[in-house]
Amino acid sequence: SMPVFSSLLCVALALAFPLGLGAQTAPAPPRATGRVSSGVPTETLELALHPYILDLKTLDVEIRGEKYRFLLDTGGGVTAISPELAKKMGLVPWGRLVGYRMTGDPAIFRLCSGLDGVLDGQWKVLRAPVGVFDLKPLLPPGLPPLDGVLSLDAFRGQVLTLDLAADRLILHSPQDAELALGRHGLKVRFATGEDGSGLTLLTPIEGKY
Repeated sequence: SMPVFSSLLCVALALAFPLGLGAQTAPAPPRATGRVSSGVPTETLELALHPYILDLKTLDVEIRGEKYRFLLDTGGGVTAISPELAKKMGLVPWGRLVGYRMTGDPAIFRLCSGLDGVLDGQWKVLRAPVGVFDLKPLLPPGLPPLDGVLSLDAFRGQVLTLDLAADRLILHSPQDAELALGRHGLKVRFATGEDGSGLTLLTPIEGKY
């Protein structure tokens, strides 16, 4: 996955839009309640992030009435579910997808028909196909199990702010999207993979790292 260089990231996940990155704290938008949105939300939504280990965060995803723990991976490129969840959902993996980690090691995925769930009880995430990948060998022993990984491809077409300091992921409505992007403006480049289905952000960083 990609390291996060700031506590606040505001991005428009559509190829025609500019992106932004900033370090200041974003004001909290009004939180929509009482209904589930899909597509571009008509009201700005604030989704809760939960600490996992170190700087890693998770999101609650409700699927068929049950809640599952998904890791939020801003550098993963491909949304994936665990083999156990695929089996529980009756999904039969097929095909083969090969990605590469920052170390250069290959990450081999299977594929399945898709993910249909609700994030934090507020926003419907639809993604098809999705990867099938076992995260357990990559994580230290003793951690709570993960049911999948939400990568940025799950938010394609959205304007969102990732506020790690406040443990929130904000999906902006059209009314405040332009303001959010203007406040944290920094262009980035998209990488979508060989077939265009993935989504990874490449951000220029000044200085020596």
